[in-house]
Amino acid sequence: GTLLSNYTLPTSASGAGLINQAVLTISGVVALDKVYDGNTIAQLAPGGVLNGIVAGEPNTITLNESGRAGQFAQASVGTNIPVTASGYTIDGDVNNNYILTQPTGLSADITQALLTITRITRVYNGLLVLPADSAAYTLGGVVSGDQVFVEPAGITGSYASKDVATGINVNATGISLGGAAAGNYSIASTLVAAPVGEITPATLTAAVINNPTKTYDGNNIATLNSANYLLTGFVAGEGATVTETSGTYDSLNAGARTVNVGLLSNDFTADPGTLLSNYILPTSATGAGTIERANLVALIVNNPTKTYDGNVAATLASLNFQLNGFVAGEGATVTQTAGTYASPNAGSRSVGAALPRPDCVLA
Repeated sequence: GTLLSNYTLPTSASGAGLINQAVLTISGVVALDKVYDGNTIAQLAPGGVLNGIVAGEPNTITLNESGRAGQFAQASVGTNIPVTASGYTIDGDVNNNYILTQPTGLSADITQALLTITRITRVYNGLLVLPADSAAYTLGGVVSGDQVFVEPAGITGSYASKDVATGINVNATGISLGGAAAGNYSIASTLVAAPVGEITPATLTAAVINNPTKTYDGNNIATLNSANYLLTGFVAGEGATVTETSGTYDSLNAGARTVNVGLLSNDFTADPGTLLSNYILPTSATGAGTIERANLVALIVNNPTKTYDGNVAATLASLNFQLNGFVAGEGATVTQTAGTYASPNAGSRSVGAALPRPDCVLA
């Protein structure tokens, strides 16, 4: 119903429009396999190819790979693990005409890290056998924070020497790993003549026994012999004798006492077949001892005299008593004033006196 002859037709038109940026893609990017290291960082090989540039662009547009980075989807061991790429940019005068997408569809493997046993340690026990404690095996190459250890249950082998030393050759088979992170690691199942063995000294303890006893002599010196020592901690069939003969009581006074002895390395004599270097020697010994009271002897001296009075009563003074047996510098005075003659009759008589303890006063 329209006749265009009724109209003067326009010869042009104008209005808003949009040219979208062209999308550039990157091909040829390869994610590299890596050995497990506890993180998700992935390495991307250089050599990406830029695709989608309009033909005949007057200026060259280039791919800038300097900031390229990759990220594994997991840190643990696996195959064909997805890798996310980032950091690619483009350089050139007309790059506002383009938008760059990062490479996709990448994947790579994380393989097990190889661990080594760097030390196998146990306390001296006189044997060549390897320890049955996983804590005795030190692993080299474990990522910090990972729980992984040697499973000792299946290990057979031995040290090359039983004595205390470091760097002892060790032969072992049946080595395997345990722990939550064990799947991220591998280890050789056999260890041949590896100088990783360490044997540390066993600890000895010493005690004073058999109640070393002396009579009070005014000092706290204790005299001992080898029978007054008990050494514990030796491997069966090994032993030593303690030769130190001097110790100290905890008091110089009579009574039940504690004896203390300081010990040096030259105070021990090893039994045949015993190496004292396989042991940490004790530096002291303690035990019960006794200081017995010293006996005193009392004499009547200075001829106590009286005139016959028909009875045997003797009147005494402290100068009529002599006490023997004191330690030099010590003494006492007798205060007893009553005694008895052996007869009431005149003549030379023997005099005796009872001395209850209150009748002695310390000098």
